[in-house]
Amino acid sequence: RVTSVIRRDLVQAIAKPAASVEPSDLVRAYAAMEEKARAQLHDEKIPGGEVEIQWAADLRYAGQAYELNVSVPRNKKLTRKDIDATVARFHALHQKVYEYSSTDEPVDVINVRLIGSGQVPDVKLPRRKRGVASPRGALKGKRPVYYEGRGFVNVPVYERDLLQPGNVVKGP
Repeated sequence: RVTSVIRRDLVQAIAKPAASVEPSDLVRAYAAMEEKARAQLHDEKIPGGEVEIQWAADLRYAGQAYELNVSVPRNKKLTRKDIDATVARFHALHQKVYEYSSTDEPVDVINVRLIGSGQVPDVKLPRRKRGVASPRGALKGKRPVYYEGRGFVNVPVYERDLLQPGNVVKGP
């Protein structure tokens, strides 16, 4: 049974022209974020081998006020060619989103982003035998409860852990 995915999003500002971004600077930034994401997911009980990591960056044309998020190849030996390919993906995405692009305009790398995610381990619920309809075995006492129009009424209080599948409890 699948429960859910835990996701950690991390970001680090770069704010440099793509042409002057050094691949080693990006690798260092991604490595630091990856270490942090893995630690956070480990704290959430996600096994290390189950963690998925994705790299991305926010790019924009120089002087623009908005960015587009573009995937970056997760490569610890990132090269200038990888950065150029990321910029090319930005141009293509800009064309798709805004119906224009300009490969002659300089592009800025504003932020680098990392997504770390992992599947929460399956929950294993114990199988329990069906009990009788009466919840008497879980009754721990009675308590007065005020009902508008009726005043105080003694109502049963049950120990939740002692209730069995099939018990029927009447009341609000």
